[in-house]
Amino acid sequence: MNGNTGVQIVTHAFGLVFRNLTDALKVSVGPYLLGLVVAALAMMALGGSPARWLSGAADPAAGDPMAAAGQSVALLVAMLVMLFISSWVAVAWHRFVLLEEYPGLLPALAGRPVWPYIVKAIKLALLLIVIAIPVMIGVTVVLALLSGIPGVAPDEGPGAIGFLAAIVVGTLFSWLSIRFGLVLPAVALGRQMTFRESWTATAALSGAILTAILILVVLNVVVSWLLGAAFRGNVLFGILDMLVGWISVMVGLSILTTIYGHATEGRPLN
Repeated sequence: MNGNTGVQIVTHAFGLVFRNLTDALKVSVGPYLLGLVVAALAMMALGGSPARWLSGAADPAAGDPMAAAGQSVALLVAMLVMLFISSWVAVAWHRFVLLEEYPGLLPALAGRPVWPYIVKAIKLALLLIVIAIPVMIGVTVVLALLSGIPGVAPDEGPGAIGFLAAIVVGTLFSWLSIRFGLVLPAVALGRQMTFRESWTATAALSGAILTAILILVVLNVVVSWLLGAAFRGNVLFGILDMLVGWISVMVGLSILTTIYGHATEGRPLN
């Protein structure tokens, strides 16, 4: 039952994006282009190379403290800009799906709860960090113990187990982010919801959410590996990576929106 529901959630989320592709592009392309322009200008002003960034090539600033510091500042500026852009896009998409608020060439910004959304997203991130601390300590201890197993090379067994641990921990925190994350579409709609209320509302969908996340993890790992193997070091890699990233972002937002609509408003998944 949970497995079927998880598949329905993923299918519904992809359907939301591709059945409404024009609106998905209107909601996201304009804001993300603005964000990329600002990020590229900041990078160039501080000595970085947007083309090298797109290609995923090695960083030429390695070994040059001043250049590395400049690129670190550029990265921080880019991250702050993209936090705002991503929240703007998220609010617009939640409102499009749940309120049928259609976007123009750029999604509406005036009067939309983008800043409250950012604040709630930061609170969610802090909550996850608090949970992550004991989890990461436990994982580190386990990996340290495994590195001392007789007959196992330090860079073999623990390396493979470390990769598996990263997948497991990533899946766990993706699951937690959705279980607690219904507060985000609620904010986008101008409604109040606590983290506890979100956790309670998603309790019946707990297994389905895990299934949906596992499906997305497999898709992301496969696609990322294929892109890296075929295009790493080429500017085309960055373009395709951004396209895949855009699909991942929009599907991720759609999954959160789908679960919110189903769990709090009784909307169907088909």
